[in-house]
Amino acid sequence: MSPRPDIPSFAPAPGGPPAQARRRRIAPARPPSSPAARSAPSLSALAARSAPPLAAGALLVLLAAFQADRASAAETAYLALWITAVLLPAAALATAPAWESTLGAPLAVLAAWALPAGAARSAVIGALLVTVFALAAARALGSRPRDRHGARDHLALTLPLALGAQALLRGELLLAPGPAEVAALVALPAIGAGGLALLAARCGRPAALLAGAAAVTLGPGWTAVTALALAGAALGAEVRTVRRRRPGAAASPFAVAALGLLLAVGLATETRAAAAALAAAAVIAYPRSHRRAALLGLLLAAALPGTASLAPLRTGAESLALLAWVPALLPALAWAPALPRSRWVPLIAALGVAAAGAIAVPGIAAPAAGLAALAVLLTGDPQGRIPAAEAVQTAWSAALLAGTALLASYPWLRAAPAADALALVGLSPGWRTAAVLSALALAIGLGARAAARVPGLPRLAAWAAAVAIGAALFAALPPPARPAFAGSAALGPQRPLLAVELDGSPVAVVDVFSNLSGAAELAAGTEVASARLLGAGGEIVVRWTLRAGEGTGEWAARRPDVAALPTLAAPPAWTSWVEAGGAEGAAGEPFFGQLYRARWKVRPPVPAARLVIERNPALPPGVALSVRRVEVVP
Repeated sequence: MSPRPDIPSFAPAPGGPPAQARRRRIAPARPPSSPAARSAPSLSALAARSAPPLAAGALLVLLAAFQADRASAAETAYLALWITAVLLPAAALATAPAWESTLGAPLAVLAAWALPAGAARSAVIGALLVTVFALAAARALGSRPRDRHGARDHLALTLPLALGAQALLRGELLLAPGPAEVAALVALPAIGAGGLALLAARCGRPAALLAGAAAVTLGPGWTAVTALALAGAALGAEVRTVRRRRPGAAASPFAVAALGLLLAVGLATETRAAAAALAAAAVIAYPRSHRRAALLGLLLAAALPGTASLAPLRTGAESLALLAWVPALLPALAWAPALPRSRWVPLIAALGVAAAGAIAVPGIAAPAAGLAALAVLLTGDPQGRIPAAEAVQTAWSAALLAGTALLASYPWLRAAPAADALALVGLSPGWRTAAVLSALALAIGLGARAAARVPGLPRLAAWAAAVAIGAALFAALPPPARPAFAGSAALGPQRPLLAVELDGSPVAVVDVFSNLSGAAELAAGTEVASARLLGAGGEIVVRWTLRAGEGTGEWAARRPDVAALPTLAAPPAWTSWVEAGGAEGAAGEPFFGQLYRARWKVRPPVPAARLVIERNPALPPGVALSVRRVEVVP
């Protein structure tokens, strides 16, 4: 009987080799890559995603080339570079099909072309960039696994995160980028991203992102202090991995050597910040199970602030005010007593590192090393974790970082954006705010522990926190202001007075937006104008004084030659704009002009018919006060 034609026969052919020898050899399958590596886009995908941001930048450069007004052209050219610098990391960060950057690029171009140059256009573009980058980051973090893979896998996530955050938080460096600015925009985020990747590999991604968010919020952005802080935390995590000798978690000798070299260089350039980073590394790495180690940790917690007090950079009150940022950024500290006792002493030692930084490290980000160590110790160990409470801490950190990024970006460029972000929800930096946030965090932690078995509790807690933050933001919104004057009135010797007619309704707040010209050498506190609120019969209801450095200041205070003057008196700007520069500027380079706000409150509100602003006649003739806008709040 012949074999069926549809079934192959394995009988050897006459005189041929056996069938097994004729079978085709199959190459062994390659080991599957990690999920984090599979979620990272390929080079071809990155090139395709980069096309919309690059095209948006090219179109805006073309627009700037054809704008007749030099200031508008300079602002458009700056916006082109800024939009590209934010959307390129967003494109690398987002998951396929990367619709955030694909749609964000044309929307940014449309806003730049359709809106007139000025603060309104820049504010719209800034809000758009923050939203696009936040959505890309949220989708990337939600789609990529949180398991502890290798540092290279995590670097595909942390590097675009760090670069995009730097472009938002320190975007002013893009105005006239030189070698130092390029290093700050690229090298510092790269160092921070490396530290975050190592922390994510050793302590988990939540701990790494919490440490990074706290540091860059306070920075703001990646500075030498914040980059060294993350490098120190990563070094501590690597040394702890070596000490524990866990199977499958061997530390990289190259990483340890690179981090040690980086901190050694930091000791030569940023000695105090590098010393604080090394102290944070010691706190994270030291053993917790021995009594001698616990005693050494307590001694370290007491010795660090004492040693820093030998060479302080701030007074005791200033150091305490800066230290209040620690519980404000990490309300999760409130449930530290619920953690295993083995972590109590390291947490106390990390608080000592933060206190020492607040005393002796320069810059507002002085406690960054202690903050990074606290974040790692709080969430870097699965034992004793409270997932729902951590979800609330994550929501708070993300909201505060987003508000800080918005206020640090153009056109706001706030000097203390984190403090202004707190003000958006009705809070102010200080120990009272820290106490309120800590009490809320403690209540949430206790409630989350009691309801730990509720399914989906962490996600529900995160959404509840987001709703609460949104409600606080809505409740803290000021009442709408009514514009009483809009334009530009230059008060000088020829025109010393500006009268603004009001409608006679009660006035509770008066906001005057102004700046000075030719006032770079005025002493701080010099009276530049007086403001009088008049009633219906012409009587003076309230009188105020506008002073240099208090409510107004030199418009070109950020121009290099003016900023170098020792007598310059300029308060933090309310908004900024790009000035083209010229014969008076440093080599004609563009710089940021500044507009200031003076706010006067009337308690109780009184009816007013007119506001009169009069220039001080004793001022030098070359000093002029430019009033750009007046608003009243009923």
